[in-house]
Amino acid sequence: MTLSILLTLLLTPGLAAAEGGIVAGTVRGTDGRPAAKVRVGVMAVPEAGRVVFGAGTLVSQGETDASGKFQIEEVPPGRYYIVAGSLQTPTFYPGVAEMKTAKTIQVVAKASVRDLDFQVFAMPPTVAGVNVPTVRVTGRIVLKNRPNPMPGEITIQAASGRPVFPGKTETIPVGQDGTFKIDLYAGEQYLSVVGLPTGYTVVSTTSGGTSFLGQPIEIKISTELLVTLEVGDTRPRYRVVALVREDTSDRPLAGERVELVSAAGDVQQQVVNAQGSVTFPGLFAGTYVLRLVPGGFEVPQKQIVITDSSAQVQLRARKKP
Repeated sequence: MTLSILLTLLLTPGLAAAEGGIVAGTVRGTDGRPAAKVRVGVMAVPEAGRVVFGAGTLVSQGETDASGKFQIEEVPPGRYYIVAGSLQTPTFYPGVAEMKTAKTIQVVAKASVRDLDFQVFAMPPTVAGVNVPTVRVTGRIVLKNRPNPMPGEITIQAASGRPVFPGKTETIPVGQDGTFKIDLYAGEQYLSVVGLPTGYTVVSTTSGGTSFLGQPIEIKISTELLVTLEVGDTRPRYRVVALVREDTSDRPLAGERVELVSAAGDVQQQVVNAQGSVTFPGLFAGTYVLRLVPGGFEVPQKQIVITDSSAQVQLRARKKP
């Protein structure tokens, strides 16, 4: 009797094997639109220590419909990754390029795992025989100094240490509010902003509050860049320190006024301090004339040529007869 019951159970379809579950969700592109006719697979979690390239072993697969939705039925109970797109360079749920950052799901018999919604990387033309996924990255520029206007465009240079994930250089427009968008290859990239208009220089570049100036950044869905630009004339600046004294007595001429005149005719004026000196800071390289403002002394002057360093000079004056 026992043998008869056992044989009946083994020969009855669907009773010996555990019934499968359902996996469902929606796939969209990085532009937010439904990703239609995209392959979606249920991937078995690899054994510990096993190296897997691409999508690994799929136990079941399907395809998204016109609205980007998918439903895969009769999935055996177990723990899985969900992958979409190319089998060589898939996107893993919840929208990452690498398995190490992907999430697993647990499928239970006769149960459904739904709302597996994620974005799949766009696939550009084949590069070096490999399909390289790209990600739409959003960014924002912040000007450190005002009142310079926002640059109309910037050039972003991306470089990768992986030969099959090549770099790129692209010039993109910048909105009046400082926002920009660029498609970058997914994965680890070194980014830099090059070819800025005259008077702009990069102070910091961050993502998620972390600086990556000189450091690689992981380009993935939802990556946001914050570029801080220092604006204004970035030429080096120097200063002139003048010791102003009475010629015969060598006493400091405190309280007297001194002018510094540029080659363009711009005039700056300072009052001699108690120690007998004046300082003119923030000067560009060029030729200047230092002179005493007319008063109780004769009006001596001295020509100063600034090239690549600040200058310290003496200005000696005589009392008028």
